[in-house]
Formats: sequence, structure tokens, C-alpha cells
Amino acid sequence: MSNKKYIYYLYFCFVLSFSSNTSLFAQTIGEWHTASSDGFTPRFDACSAVIDDKIYVIGGSDSFHRFDAFQIYDITHDIWRTPTLNTSFTPRSVATCTIVDRKIYLMGGFSLSTTRKPLEIYDLDSNSWSSPKVNGMQHGVFYVKSVSIGDKIYVIGGKDTDKTIYPIEIFDTKTNTWSIPTTSGSYTSRHFFTVVSIGNIIYIMGGQNDAGELIDSFDAFDTETNTWTQEITISKITPRSNLMSVALNNKIYAIGGSKGFGSLDLVEEYDPSTNIWSTLSTLGTLHTRSSGSASVFNGRIYIQGVGNANDTLSGPIIRNEYLTLIENSVPNASPSKKVDITVTPNPTEGILRIHSPEDLLSFTLSDILGKVLLQQKSIFTTNIEVDISNLPPGAYFLRVVTPKSISTLKVIRY
Repeated sequence: MSNKKYIYYLYFCFVLSFSSNTSLFAQTIGEWHTASSDGFTPRFDACSAVIDDKIYVIGGSDSFHRFDAFQIYDITHDIWRTPTLNTSFTPRSVATCTIVDRKIYLMGGFSLSTTRKPLEIYDLDSNSWSSPKVNGMQHGVFYVKSVSIGDKIYVIGGKDTDKTIYPIEIFDTKTNTWSIPTTSGSYTSRHFFTVVSIGNIIYIMGGQNDAGELIDSFDAFDTETNTWTQEITISKITPRSNLMSVALNNKIYAIGGSKGFGSLDLVEEYDPSTNIWSTLSTLGTLHTRSSGSASVFNGRIYIQGVGNANDTLSGPIIRNEYLTLIENSVPNASPSKKVDITVTPNPTEGILRIHSPEDLLSFTLSDILGKVLLQQKSIFTTNIEVDISNLPPGAYFLRVVTPKSISTLKVIRY
């Protein structure tokens, strides 16, 4: 190396010594970001469930076909995977799913026929779906939503094939028994709605009635007293259908939805302690969204699905976005062993050779201010060459992700 290049190298090592403790990937609270959609099957009306740092997106449709698509979004590594299942589930859309004891319960929905769809369970340990023998039956199968509280799954607002409405049904996962509880109070009949739970209270919001009129009432069901009430809030939620919702930090977030022929980029927050709905001001961009799925992990809200009810599934649609709401919510890998990533030559005039003893999942190259300059995902090989000869001489950070580690290395281009 020439003296000039050597001096240049020492200079950037000096710069790095002051910047290496700065997080390049910290996210602004209240800001939307776009995550990877590489490998994700675009669709409407899927349901989702979160176990550990994985979001499982199940079923859905393209308006003409019902899917048996079962895909996993790895939040920590920002990649999608389509696992090979030992047994699959009945293709369906507009179904509902929830988790009890690390198993995913899938219920209701439409398929190519209007016949009743079985309750099916995904077991992570066996990587398979099964349809258990149950006592009783689920009556409301269309337009249903569900939440799990303890060992019980509460299925809300379904219609039977004869259009009879069942406000609430309960599935006991310990006994595999369906029941319809005796309740007091009244339920506002609706479909295309959403539900969440906080503690023992289930909240129902949005949707429309059989006449197609949007509903602004906000119902609650107390699972301890089996009582329905219509919440009288200081301000009302914006009436809309096909919206998504999550509960986070004892607050409810209602996201997107549709009014008429258009989808919304609206985010509203309900605080039970003040009984107020308010519009949440956020940074970044949430693309208009309806008929998607919403999940929560580590202080973030994740939204998957197509961008707009009027979008086709073949266009350049943003399909995976997240909103950070709680500080220090950026997920970090917890490696079970040290993974020795090597990058040669370093310093380099242009070509970097990255080697890992296990498959590389992705890499990101950023400048010292955190601006992403190069990235590649879904690599799945142990060796890769990266050409940075078009970048100006300087210091860069290379973030390399494997199944068991996230490593950030200093790279010099001279």
C-alpha cells in the first residue's frame, strides 16, 4: 500500500473510532418505515399471528382465488420465508387466527365453496396443520374475528350459511369445546370490522351493516361478566370498514380501512384511561391500506397486505410497513454462538468478499451517517462478492445478517 493510501486508511480508522458506538439503525418514535416484501405473496384478507420474532401470514385471496399460502416474516432478519409444511390447511380468505400455547388456531372464512371450514391448528414443533375432533360446532363462520384470553378463544360477529348472526362464540382449547354463552346487553351487528382485547375486555370497532352503511359505534364485551356495552366515548372513531387494529401499551390503534371506493392512511388511537379517540400524527409514510393484517412485536406495529382496495396484485405495491411506538423497540438478534464473518480484502479498491460459516441472509452497506448505499436480501449462501468500486473512497459500515447473528464490520474503500 502506498504511503498516501496508508495515511488515508489511518484517517478513516480514526473517524470510525468515534462513530462506531452510534446506532446506525435506530428508528424514530412515531415514524413509518418500509420493511422487506421480497418473497411475500401479495394478497387481500389474510390473517396473521406473532410467535417470538416471527409473523405468520395465513391464507388470503387475490379476489378470484383463495390461497393456502403460509409465509413467515422474520422480523429480526427482515426476510420472508415460505416453509415446506408436513401438512397444510384448507385454502381460505377472510378467516381469523389467534394463538394459544404457541399454536395457531385458524377459523372461519371463505373458500371456493360456501361449505363450513374446519377449525385447523398449526403446531410449530411438528410444522404441520391438523383439524382436531371438537365438541359442538362453530356456527358463525363468515366475517368472523377472534381474540384469545387465557385458554379460551372468543370468536366475534360471525354469520352462518343461513345468515344468522352469532355475536360471540367461545372455543375452549383445553376441552376442544364450542359454546355460545348467555350474555346481557346488546351487540351492534356488523361485518368487515376489527377486534382487539385489553385485559378481560374485547373491543369491537368499525365495519358496516347489511345495508352497507358504515358503523361508528364502539362495542365492548366483558369476558368476566359476559356483558355487552356500547362505549360512550368523548370522541368517536372514524367510521370505516376493512380496517386493522392492534393493542399496544394499553392503547388501541385502528389503522387504515376503506370508505366508499377508497382506502385510508389513517391511524387513530384510543386510550381507555381517558375514553378518547384521537388521530395519531406520524412521520414517514403509511400507504393507503385496507383488508390487510396487523401485528405487534416489541413496540412496533407491522402491517402486511396490498396497499389499496383498488390496487391490482401485480403493481408496485408497498406490502410490509411498520410503525415504531415504543423506544428501544428495534429488534436485535440473540446469537446462540459467535459467528465469524470475514471480509477481504479490507481495505479494498472495489471488491469485497464476504464469507460466513453459515448461510448469509442479507447485508447492508451504509455510510458513516447511516445512509444505506447497498443492500441485498434472501442470499442463502456462505460466500458473496460485493462491488463497491463506484463508491467514493471512505469508511463504510457493512451489516451482515445470518440466522444466528447480526454483525457490523468496518470497511475501507481507498
